[in-house]
Amino acid sequence: MTTATTTQRIYVASLSDYNAGRLHGSWIDLTDVDDIDDVWKQVNAILASSPEQAITGWEAEEWAIHDYEGFGGWRISEYESFETVLLVANLIANKGEAFAVFLGNDESILSGAEYGELEEMFDERYCGEWDTFEDFAENLVDELGWAGMTAEQLESISSYLDYGKIARDLEADYWFSDGYVFRNH
Repeated sequence: MTTATTTQRIYVASLSDYNAGRLHGSWIDLTDVDDIDDVWKQVNAILASSPEQAITGWEAEEWAIHDYEGFGGWRISEYESFETVLLVANLIANKGEAFAVFLGNDESILSGAEYGELEEMFDERYCGEWDTFEDFAENLVDELGWAGMTAEQLESISSYLDYGKIARDLEADYWFSDGYVFRNH
């Protein structure tokens, strides 16, 4: 169900080297950076140490994100802004793998959103972690209870409940992925 969240990191490559047929880049561990300026310092160091620059004399200026780890289902494009990548890395570090799953389901939530807005949106929609969606349905029924019924009465009718059907009905309002349950919009 849940796997340990790995460190969020990106591999940034020099495009002038890549276009010349060589790989030159470095992993940037986003847990080791304080702010966006730290990311840019590391990117600029990668570009400044470009072998292609030493060969041609042309300054290496272009970069691309060629790989990444620890972002769950979120697919980072080659030219994703470092601001967005750092924002998401911080949210995953603070909220855990569930945030990566949440973002992987609907990347459009990143459009113009700030940290606080994304955190609030996640907190409003995140319902928890279960082995199956049926387990969530059973828990929800247990939490809601049946007004006026004793525990013994609830126990006696529980065998009549079909949690699979209840779960299917709940799919209109919730979604389940990788062991996490979220409310729809």
